[in-house]
Amino acid sequence: MKSKQVLDVQQMQHLQELGLELKETMLYWVSLRSWHENNFVTTKENAMEVIDESCGMLPAYTLQDVLDALPNRIYDKGAFYLGCYDIMIDEHDICYAKWCGSEIESTYVEIEIKDNLIDAAYELLVWCIENKFVETNKNE
Repeated sequence: MKSKQVLDVQQMQHLQELGLELKETMLYWVSLRSWHENNFVTTKENAMEVIDESCGMLPAYTLQDVLDALPNRIYDKGAFYLGCYDIMIDEHDICYAKWCGSEIESTYVEIEIKDNLIDAAYELLVWCIENKFVETNKNE
């Protein structure tokens, strides 16, 4: 698997477009020129030292930030709990499922973890927002 530490600028902007209120986080994307080039990730304190009014600043969610934004469980004809599991040796999923001990009884939604967990968690967060399992400013 590739190592990816934060969601990219386009993913963060998409979450904003979906109406997710982006929370304070440890890391931020800084853009010196309108989000097309020269973007870099730094702490908020470091960003405040290098940016001016022509620069942009956007939270850079880590895997933990994405997991914190996901509900631990969703309810639709019963409770489905967030989890990760192995299908086979090289295939892993992140999902909402009903569990019976260590076995999955039924799955509500699952997303295959292809390259890295953070992108799969992002896709699951987008699904939760689109299906109104996560509150946004567009749900109000």
